[in-house]
Amino acid sequence: MLNTIIFSKDRPCQLDAFLRSMKIFWKNWQEETKVSIIWTYDGDQYLAGYEKMFKDHPEMNYVAQKGKDFKQIMISVTDPSIPYTAQFVDDIVFINPFTLKCPEFEAFRDDPDTACLSLRMHPGITYCYMQRKNVVPPPEMLTGRWAWIGLPGDEGYAMSQDGHIFRTEDVLPCIQNENYGHPNALEDKMTYVIPKRPYMRCFQKAKILNIPSNRVGQNIYNRVGNIPSDFLNDQYLKGLKIDIEPFFGIEVNAVHYEMTYSWI
Repeated sequence: MLNTIIFSKDRPCQLDAFLRSMKIFWKNWQEETKVSIIWTYDGDQYLAGYEKMFKDHPEMNYVAQKGKDFKQIMISVTDPSIPYTAQFVDDIVFINPFTLKCPEFEAFRDDPDTACLSLRMHPGITYCYMQRKNVVPPPEMLTGRWAWIGLPGDEGYAMSQDGHIFRTEDVLPCIQNENYGHPNALEDKMTYVIPKRPYMRCFQKAKILNIPSNRVGQNIYNRVGNIPSDFLNDQYLKGLKIDIEPFFGIEVNAVHYEMTYSWI
């Protein structure tokens, strides 16, 4: 069983695409995970977008962040009795089938030296989008397990909120004891409170892809594309949705990949 925590701010349209793709590719999600969506917004137009999305995906557990203590929310949605925890951001889409009943998860579960199982990594990652540089993946990534400490780029970044599965016992002390006020600050804290597990694991083909179309976080200056969140929200309120089929099975050389959207 898995705690699945999804962070969303001003992106109901992109969150809708994430959830639709998850339901397609993670067939047993209702049996295998407890989903909590922590959402917040700036402006009534985004609130209207989320209200529409609540109706489109009524089976999810939505937790409003606005005006509340984010740390206390994280503590409340991270069930310590569930042995594994994953965090996602709302500009991700699932691109290949996934289940906890896969050999990669079983290998992670049985290997105490592994810090995480990454749904976004694969042996073909040769470019770090955020750092704007080419990288050479370690040869052992072909086996699905590699020593990550000290590596450049995404191959050396274990504590990511972009679809890494962790042991709850590893992330819970950070969630409970560190000081943070939003998801990016939490991820930053996680990079300094790292479990003493020297390996990461991945799949031969990525299960998810991050499509960095816009920036919504405060004081966060990660590289992104130029498709504004308000434009996407307006499209969603008009009754349009992102066409997710172009992402199915796509093979790219980075965990973040800018793409244009088509609409249905």
